[in-house]
Amino acid sequence: MVVLPLSAFHSVTRDDTYRGFLIPKGTTVIANAWAMLHDPKEYPEPTCFRPERYLKDGKLNPTVHSPNTLAFGFGWRICPGRHLASASLFMTIASILHTFDIHQIPNEDGKAFDPFSSVVTGLISTPDRVPCKLIPRSDDRKQLIDTSI
Repeated sequence: MVVLPLSAFHSVTRDDTYRGFLIPKGTTVIANAWAMLHDPKEYPEPTCFRPERYLKDGKLNPTVHSPNTLAFGFGWRICPGRHLASASLFMTIASILHTFDIHQIPNEDGKAFDPFSSVVTGLISTPDRVPCKLIPRSDDRKQLIDTSI
């Protein structure tokens, strides 16, 4: 899921040509990160959660572009906090996975909820409420949670 489907607005500072099309100076350009990250030529089955697509023989596949190249913007307007944001997200997710067992709560039909099937879209996109249950993996971890809140 792309949190910010459209990038920040950019203004062309001089006439430019892209694939034979003239982009005049002063034109506002908005990159569509969602479309770029859902290009089936670049990412087969783009709506499927397949983290293994980025691996080849257990290592990062250099032929698959990292979504990080688009997630934080482009050029001189790229997010200056991107490294801090990536590190913070990594530590937060690692801590949650270390501390909790996460169980999906099935829907009324007894089927697992697909978090990509219900997305709240707008300037910022988020999954709709994802019903799940977080269970501390041990009493030590529960105590860690209780003391850190």
